[in-house]
Amino acid sequence: MEQANETHGGDSRPVRNIARGGQTSGDASARQVITDLSSSVWAFSALACALETGLLEALTEARRLTDLGQRSGIPACLVEGLLDVLVSLGLLLRAGDGYSSTPDLLPLLQAPAREALLADIRSVYLRAAP
Repeated sequence: MEQANETHGGDSRPVRNIARGGQTSGDASARQVITDLSSSVWAFSALACALETGLLEALTEARRLTDLGQRSGIPACLVEGLLDVLVSLGLLLRAGDGYSSTPDLLPLLQAPAREALLADIRSVYLRAAP
């Protein structure tokens, strides 16, 4: 997937176009753009849920899936699904049934950065609410 920033009508705000294969950025189908946005919403929701439930905070060190399920009170199968989304995004690492944060994410899970991250996540959700 390629990204291009353009400006339109004198507006200096960047417009993101998504291209697939050999298409130019203006040729992306509306259906593909919508699909990509839907995937983004699901990924963002998984991140928000993992942060709000304390799953991410628990991953400042490597933990097993069963431990994460017990700590959060969430069934292990749901914890696994949430965390695997974050693994696919490159925010977490998985080894067998164990998870840990990536080195880039780790500083964001510790105070005071964690509080700022949580505030940012909540702000996005509030802005999106009808």
